[in-house]
Amino acid sequence: MKKIFTLTEEDLKNIETIKRKYGLKTDVAAVRYALTDCAENMEVGNQEVQIVEEVASLLATEKIIQNSVRAVEKNTNVLLDVVNTILFNYKIDVCVPRDAIKSPVISTAEEKYKDNIAHKKQRKDYRVNK
Repeated sequence: MKKIFTLTEEDLKNIETIKRKYGLKTDVAAVRYALTDCAENMEVGNQEVQIVEEVASLLATEKIIQNSVRAVEKNTNVLLDVVNTILFNYKIDVCVPRDAIKSPVISTAEEKYKDNIAHKKQRKDYRVNK
């Protein structure tokens, strides 16, 4: 296909520079090289944008996980302090492992926890599939 273009003096200087720098023999070869190089740079730029977006997403996820771990740690320490206080107040010095004899309260709490997790998963799946 043949096209006619009007180029400025600056454009012609750039074409000559490309020809000399890359050892190209014709103006057409220099223009093709410049177009190909430009297209490749745009593709690399798009890939770089995707990588930056992925890293930002990973960092956001890491921050959420860190905050969750801190909350769990805090709640665990508070509960341990509460249980320790109850043990001292009632002068309880016997340890009954949960695995040996499970209190009905513990069983109920575990069941409610499972139900709560299942409910949250259903709501999340519903939002995703909506």
